Amino acid sequence: MRGGEQLFWAGLGVSSLAALVDAWLGLVGAAGYILAIIGGMLLGRFIFIVRGKKKFTPDILMSAVAIATSLTGSWVEGAIVMILYSIAETMEEAAERLAMRRLTSLIRLIPTHVEVLRGSRAEKVELSSVRPGDIVLVRKGETVPVDGVLLDRGVFDTRFITGEPEPVELQPGDMVASGFINVGGPVKVRALRLPGESTLQRLVEASLEFLERKSRVQTLVESLSPPLTIFVLSASLAAFALYGLKGLVSVLVAGCPSAYIISSSTSTMLMVATLARRGVVVKGGPPLEASRKVRAVVLDKTGTLTLGTPRLARVEPEGMAEEVLALAASAALASLHPLSRAIISEARARGISPRPPSKAEEHPGKGVEAVVDGRRVKLGSKSFTGFRGEAECQGPIVYVSADGVTGYLCFEDKITEEAKEAIEAFKRMGLRVVMASGDKRENVERVAKALGISEYYYSMKPDDKVRLVERLRRESGGVAMVGDGVNDVEALAAADLGVAIGSIDVVADVADAVVSNVKQTVDVLKSGKVYYSALVAAFAVATVIKVVAISGGISGLLPLWLVAFLGDDGSTIAGVALSAAVIAAGFKGRI
Repeated sequence: MRGGEQLFWAGLGVSSLAALVDAWLGLVGAAGYILAIIGGMLLGRFIFIVRGKKKFTPDILMSAVAIATSLTGSWVEGAIVMILYSIAETMEEAAERLAMRRLTSLIRLIPTHVEVLRGSRAEKVELSSVRPGDIVLVRKGETVPVDGVLLDRGVFDTRFITGEPEPVELQPGDMVASGFINVGGPVKVRALRLPGESTLQRLVEASLEFLERKSRVQTLVESLSPPLTIFVLSASLAAFALYGLKGLVSVLVAGCPSAYIISSSTSTMLMVATLARRGVVVKGGPPLEASRKVRAVVLDKTGTLTLGTPRLARVEPEGMAEEVLALAASAALASLHPLSRAIISEARARGISPRPPSKAEEHPGKGVEAVVDGRRVKLGSKSFTGFRGEAECQGPIVYVSADGVTGYLCFEDKITEEAKEAIEAFKRMGLRVVMASGDKRENVERVAKALGISEYYYSMKPDDKVRLVERLRRESGGVAMVGDGVNDVEALAAADLGVAIGSIDVVADVADAVVSNVKQTVDVLKSGKVYYSALVAAFAVATVIKVVAISGGISGLLPLWLVAFLGDDGSTIAGVALSAAVIAAGFKGRI
């Protein structure tokens, strides 16, 4: 929430509370002056927003309520209405700004200082001082700070940008993007762009832009504000002509939007709390409203539809599986590669204890050469190990050679059971199901075929996913993006509904909802319809009660105190009760 908005609503809330205390203490003059000042503040805010953002707000109506109650002695009721309004607006603003305020944590992936080669020596400088043409030294474990050209052969973890789970080997002359993590030896990168114009920094800026656009999406309460305000102001003028100031105040108080605001806030809290008990985190009302309009679902692959970590599928030759796995696990002890970790884990799970090598050397991008119990073992690529023949695997392959032994290990990224159930549910809901991944074609096609997804895309960068989301929105309508990695952040922000799998801080901050598995996305989409039904029911009953109260006040059939009670407290209570009932029934019968 911007500092100015925060101060405004805090000041209005404190002022309203002071007016309420003064009224209770009998300091009627002070209470009246405070309410008049509050009315002026709200009127000024309304004019400022209409001129600057061309956006209609309920501030004009609330301003009229504050001023009218200050003139007629209805200080207690006026102060209570203002307190409720300030609380509701503060909660709404906080929810809208949370993701934008915390998105900047993504920049922590980029170092603040880097080493730049000046002649024959490396000089540590601030990242902001790097210019195109500078040669940056990136050591093992460090993040590439700027987009550039690789000057040495290197191995990089690119999952934050491409989503591909396995490290990739790049050659001199290949492009590298900010956000790549060096998992090999030290390399040099010639900067091509300024730090602020590089991939990861642009991802942050684009995500902020998309989130700002989403924060301006009109909610149901906002869409009702203009006609409601016109109606209430017209009715209040008629009441003033017929009954004077008391009639004016009664109609204004009965017509103020507090019932709608409180019903909306209560429905949101009930829905969020109910989903939370099911392990789903939804960030307020706007995502719930957006979910009912979703017509297409875009799904990341790795970590969303699959486990995200390679699992050993089988060892060949089958008759020597135990010996091959034991040799592979022993050599893998000298490597930090994800597949090496998986080999060691699987060997231990099968009761095989890897033997620490007496000598080992890792060759980034190729494999590991080790001496195990006097035997020379090579673990890695086909060419590195000298393996001859063909290996039949659907996923990644690691080859093994030793004195008198050759073999290979097949890996797969297993599809989760929740993914299968989710895809079936999406199809039953009539949604367009699309898979978008940064992984290689053969891996994406395998998962798509297994899940029955006919529309899929591979080798996608973050901006490719954003363009896909925008195209699907034009073709189908509302789009939900479901992903688990930093490479999905921009698309999550661009989508009408962003759903994050897991709890990576940056990803969860940007997303509209956070779930533990993809199947729970179905709950989010279905809950949107229940939430909308609850809002419509609450607003309908509140409107009926308000119309009856206002009509009774104008005609003189109801005393003014009853008009005020029904129109404000009565409509609020009825709206809250009905929305709670609809949500309870909806969860029981539909979710």
